[in-house]
Amino acid sequence: METLEIHFREGTEVYQVENRLLRKDGSWRWNLDVGKVVKRDAEGKPLRMVGVDRDITKNKQAEKELVQAKDVAEKASRAKSEFLTCMSHEFQTPMNAILGFSQLLIMDQENPLESLQKSNVQHILKAGQHLLALINDVLDLSKIESGHISISIH
Repeated sequence: METLEIHFREGTEVYQVENRLLRKDGSWRWNLDVGKVVKRDAEGKPLRMVGVDRDITKNKQAEKELVQAKDVAEKASRAKSEFLTCMSHEFQTPMNAILGFSQLLIMDQENPLESLQKSNVQHILKAGQHLLALINDVLDLSKIESGHISISIH
């Protein structure tokens, strides 16, 4: 009624309101009422109004289902982000050990590696650095998705 009174008083373009109605059979329905004053008297009081009343129950049900689906999707996304964060941290520790020991093998002056051994260890080191970069990228992605990363402009 308040929206209709505002339309009558202020002459808004249209009157539009959604109502939830209880039917005689006990079921609830949603209606969309849209109307407009098309004739006023000399003082501006409404004389004639036209409009429609449309059942939007199916639309409301679809909206509710969309909200529920969105909630499920957001929960799944959070679970995925948490999993990625956890796994990234779990992968970082052994990867850092592999990289550290590879570097120690290459730098060991007392027991120098043969040429082929040194080449193999350098391949291990290079592959490990690449894998660590990928792990860090996944971790950064999960931080971005969860909103736990701060960005500064330089």
